[in-house]
Amino acid sequence: MIQNWNRSATWTPAEEVAPRDKSELQKIIRDTNKYVSPVRAIGSRHSLNECAATPGTTVHMDHFRDIGQPANGTITVGGGARVIEIAQKLKEHRLQIEVTPEIGNATAGSVACCGTKDSSLGPRGLGQVSSCVQSLRMIDAKGNDLSIDDTSQPSLSEVRCSYGLLGIIYEVTFRTQPLQSLEFSYRTFDLRNLPTLDEILGAQDGGFLAILLPYDRKLMVERRKPLGKFIEPSLRERFSRWLRDAIWESGGSAIATIFPYNWAFNLLDKIFALPFLYIVGTFRACRSDTTIDFKEKRWHYFDFTFWAIPASQWSKIIPEFMDWADAYLKHTGFRPSLSTEMYFIRRDQHSPLSFSFKEDIFTLDMVDCRPNDPAWHQMNREFNRFVARFGGRPLLNQTKQVDRKLIPAALDADWQTGWKNLAAKARAQPRFINPFFDALLP
Repeated sequence: MIQNWNRSATWTPAEEVAPRDKSELQKIIRDTNKYVSPVRAIGSRHSLNECAATPGTTVHMDHFRDIGQPANGTITVGGGARVIEIAQKLKEHRLQIEVTPEIGNATAGSVACCGTKDSSLGPRGLGQVSSCVQSLRMIDAKGNDLSIDDTSQPSLSEVRCSYGLLGIIYEVTFRTQPLQSLEFSYRTFDLRNLPTLDEILGAQDGGFLAILLPYDRKLMVERRKPLGKFIEPSLRERFSRWLRDAIWESGGSAIATIFPYNWAFNLLDKIFALPFLYIVGTFRACRSDTTIDFKEKRWHYFDFTFWAIPASQWSKIIPEFMDWADAYLKHTGFRPSLSTEMYFIRRDQHSPLSFSFKEDIFTLDMVDCRPNDPAWHQMNREFNRFVARFGGRPLLNQTKQVDRKLIPAALDADWQTGWKNLAAKARAQPRFINPFFDALLP
């Protein structure tokens, strides 16, 4: 039996294999009798739904964790290398990948073909870590070793959003850039007098991560201002960064797990921002410094869902979301145990299923510590229907309880076109289509 990081997905494959090199991986994919379909690769198991589950063959990528030396503005790594390990290697050379996601456990092969999130920086900052991929190598459904770039077939832009349906990625080359520090600072806003996104961003060429407290009508914002160069942090700043990560990783989830009652959740609404505002304060750190190595202990893990909302919908959806959350609690007695995460992400057209393809977006990510509670699942279903009305886009390895009816009914024409093109290529060679995607693909 295999479980994902927070036990929200469980499956028992017919075969589990851990190929030691490319040749063994090719043999596994070609041998359809011994290694039955569907074949799905897994890394750190941090996807939050059943996108990696299979009754067929699970391929562990543990032996593909090599991290090469950076050279000529790139670094080449194995598909099983973790983002946090890549970031640490690059920092030794005063380099970074432009987008380093919060989930440091994510593996290179996964982020090269799936979405995850972190705030964009600057007016044209990239929106997804997959957009930092210059090229990659993968084994397709026939066992062919393919080199994928902008001129290949399939193209790099298609593979960036393929969710492993076109092949198993075993090597990734990322573009790098000089390491720079950010200034992290915190501010709260009263949402009864709704601020604009420009007011939240502040007078800086940066981005933000925010915590929305819908039941308290408050927003805590972590602003991130690029400083243009690397600055060695002080001892106090290193402590502030450590404390920030500790609270983010398990502070709220531990309390909500120990005291799983709405009164405790309401208390967290009141106190969660206080240590950031008055203890963590302002500090300098590199973007990759705040990438977290999430643990699998019960007090550390939580569950969340993802929707990307067009920035143009800000003033409409935020008041309606808070009213919706209040009405849902009044009607059902259920609310998420933790606050709603929000990231601000710039327009990014490097893949057809990009969650910020048309314009800048912000995310609405409800968070809870009860990943297998039917009431949490039902709230996500209702939330999906609510948020899709505002032109939202899902992330199919993180959006919870998404269903086939929702996609054609609610999503825009560009997303539909990209989804149908991916489906046609995947169904032509369906070695990697598991039940999760079979239920979603047209």
